[in-house]
Amino acid sequence: MRNYRRWWRRSATCRCEAEAAAARAGGGRAFAAHAHLWRRAARRRFGGDAAEAVRANRDPGCIDWRPSRWLAAALVLIGLLAAFAVLACELPPPLAWPLAALAAGWGTALARRELRRPPRRLRFAGARAWLDDAPIAQLRLHWRGPLARLEFRTGDGRRGRLLWWPDRLDAHGRRELRLAATVVLPASSPRSVAP
Repeated sequence: MRNYRRWWRRSATCRCEAEAAAARAGGGRAFAAHAHLWRRAARRRFGGDAAEAVRANRDPGCIDWRPSRWLAAALVLIGLLAAFAVLACELPPPLAWPLAALAAGWGTALARRELRRPPRRLRFAGARAWLDDAPIAQLRLHWRGPLARLEFRTGDGRRGRLLWWPDRLDAHGRRELRLAATVVLPASSPRSVAP
């Protein structure tokens, strides 16, 4: 409710600005000024400018990881396709329907679990890296097109992995991750070539 009130106050301010612009401009330009201010209020409300503000205020050397909505949608889709495959095979219906429901439910549960994972912050400083203020070591960064996978070991020796999907890592973030990882990651040994 509080967010709605805040948005309404901002949009009322934009409406007043639009009316003032309409009074100054007069005629057909009044509608254009009014529409422009409403679009700006909608972008502000629904996050169009928020992404640019976050990008501008991002700490240097820090890369945020958040759960991917694309991955969650893919998990739900795989669960539904598995349910359809179970129904399409020649299993008897008393066995096929519970298995189909189990497959669809499992895909949905995996998607929910993925979306509930807490956001993480990866920070690079010099030749060291931290994940949520805990030091990590033995970093290996793998790229598969726009997908980025970072493998690491925590301070207590456990292995960890972060996967960035294209909806959560824009071009600026990919470039920053590549540059920061080149400083931290050990140089790979050259491959030997047979004569």
